[in-house]
Amino acid sequence: MPIIQETGCIGCSDCQCHAKDHDTNRMVTINVKSPHDANDDNNTTEFQLANGTFTIRLNISSVIPHVLTYQEHPFCNNHNAHMAISPKFEGGRFSTAVPECKTIAFDDPFSSPPEVIIGLNMFDFSNLKNLRLKLSADDIMNSSFNLNATTWSDTVMHSMGCDWLAVHNSMNHADMGMHISTGIYNSANDPAWSAPIKQLVHHVQFRKPYHAIPTVVIWICGMDMAKDYYIRLRVAATDVTTQGFNINTYSWFGTITHSVIVSWLAYPAGLPGIESGSFSTAAQLPFRATSPDPGEHKFIAFENPFPSPPEIIAGLNVVDCDHRKNLRIRIFADNIKTSSFKLNATTWSESIAYNIGCDWLAVHNPGDGSDIGVHISTGVYKTAEDPACIEPIKNFVHPVRFQNSYHSTPTVVAWICGVDVSRDHYTRLYVTAADVTSHGFNIHIYSWLDTTVHGVTVSWIAYPPGLPGIESGDFGDVGGGYTGWQCHRLPIATFQRVGLTASISGQVQFKKFWNLARPPRKVLMAFTMLDLPNENDFRLKMSSEAVTKDGMIWRARSWGGSKFWGFSGAYIALA
Repeated sequence: MPIIQETGCIGCSDCQCHAKDHDTNRMVTINVKSPHDANDDNNTTEFQLANGTFTIRLNISSVIPHVLTYQEHPFCNNHNAHMAISPKFEGGRFSTAVPECKTIAFDDPFSSPPEVIIGLNMFDFSNLKNLRLKLSADDIMNSSFNLNATTWSDTVMHSMGCDWLAVHNSMNHADMGMHISTGIYNSANDPAWSAPIKQLVHHVQFRKPYHAIPTVVIWICGMDMAKDYYIRLRVAATDVTTQGFNINTYSWFGTITHSVIVSWLAYPAGLPGIESGSFSTAAQLPFRATSPDPGEHKFIAFENPFPSPPEIIAGLNVVDCDHRKNLRIRIFADNIKTSSFKLNATTWSESIAYNIGCDWLAVHNPGDGSDIGVHISTGVYKTAEDPACIEPIKNFVHPVRFQNSYHSTPTVVAWICGVDVSRDHYTRLYVTAADVTSHGFNIHIYSWLDTTVHGVTVSWIAYPPGLPGIESGDFGDVGGGYTGWQCHRLPIATFQRVGLTASISGQVQFKKFWNLARPPRKVLMAFTMLDLPNENDFRLKMSSEAVTKDGMIWRARSWGGSKFWGFSGAYIALA
């Protein structure tokens, strides 16, 4: 009678795949259970044969919600889908000649209110009154926010300006260690504060810790300083850890600082689509006053070029100017290219600045994340739908092209999630992703000796190299070789039988999670190679045990009299 195969693929609990009608075939469905706790004994992949047929069912759509998503596409698209995983940015600049509250509308509204931070990049104030200014973002909504530029008391303002950045962390960026953290610190609200400020240290604890030490940029967005002495102020982020950092506020010599407001942003080191650095005129020309025209500038090259010119957000964090003249400072970026930009620091008229310092941030609004290579691609391939695949399958290669390319070669994991194989011979099958480039890869499907494979379904996932919070690898009974059978260009060239067995185990060492205080939250496992006899019912189960931040134990076992010659698997661990 005809046999129907029902399969789901990574992130797909709905797809129906129908195998060909082979009365004598084994039909395979893989069932992957994924609890919330990676240490749970039910974190298993298993299948079994009964009454001459077996089915393997794969259903892990609940494992990585919103990250591993899959939708059916026409065969010509390789059932290929991708999901962006980078935060969304939007930035801009603002200047005013009077205290003002202005509503800023986002070009592309966010799905929920973003976080908005502001960096002071220009001011022109009279030196006859105290320097008092404050920039803030209020009434933040999905589509807009109010930018307030204020001063108070008898301060005389001629103009001030700023750069602003809106950041939206969607999905589960924090769980993957890919989130952007932002915050505001006002020394006037600090119980440790007392005026005048000479040196003040404030500790910031991240709401969500990072998996590795992040990069922190810091900007001045408000200050209250006496007119009778030189204006000298420096703010810096120091002692950065995965848990937090210190804000250091420092004034020197006779300067009187009454209060300071600081904005900051932290992001995972190496996150694609964002880069930052520092600039100081003192580093350019020490001990010399910045001339009114043309000021100082520096050409800055990005470590990793952007696909198009990025948005440059720059904010002051060092100010050292002469109080005997009007207080005028400006920083700005121009000549912005995909690989570099020019950062300018200047004053004008009769004003004198001895040092101007800033942190700069280059961001590329990723849209769907694909143009900066920060996306996860997933897909499924079915030989039954490929007219190029001829039965029986012995050594078949199918090319997959990513819908959106990566900037560097991604990591690709391919799993068996469906098999149509004759029960007249042993089941011998191996699936792997090979020849990986930034544009795609090849799915290699192998069987050997007298095994007759009629159809295979393969699920796969690709992610950027170095992506925080995700790690993958291979494990199992592999190595050595079969006589007369060679794998072409495989990471592990051949397989070795360890002898017919009902149980085998081994250990995996994690590379990314050693600095966490806890083990990865989820571990996904599935088969990539099967070598199974046909004398008994077919039963095989793999599981993870003793999962820690350093590694885990994998185990494969059979039961009820069934045994196996060998297997291999692949895992994906999620922090």
